[in-house]
Amino acid sequence: MSHPDLGEQVAAELARALQAAQAGNHGKSRVCARRAAGWSLGGTPATWAGGPEGRPGNAYQALQSAAMDEALPPHIRLAASRLTARVDEAFSLPFDQDPLQDALEIIRWRWPGWQTPAI
Repeated sequence: MSHPDLGEQVAAELARALQAAQAGNHGKSRVCARRAAGWSLGGTPATWAGGPEGRPGNAYQALQSAAMDEALPPHIRLAASRLTARVDEAFSLPFDQDPLQDALEIIRWRWPGWQTPAI
């Protein structure tokens, strides 16, 4: 099975995140934003079964690794940490940061010059 260009997949996932946010489905928006950011870090669909040694197997694992990687800039670690934070019993998070902004921050850091499609 062939996959579209990774940049196109990330853009499509960001579009889904925006659409979900606009519809008031913030949980879905966060999941899509998290997936897009994780894919840009190397947790691509092609590696879901487990990537080569040293690479995460999926988008969530890529973000978890980034959140703890001292070699990455602090703002990237923080964005990854927020994207992987667990909601509480009331489905709330302890911060107000927009997950789309966190995802865009990670993607733009990973791919300097990447043009955000109409988001």
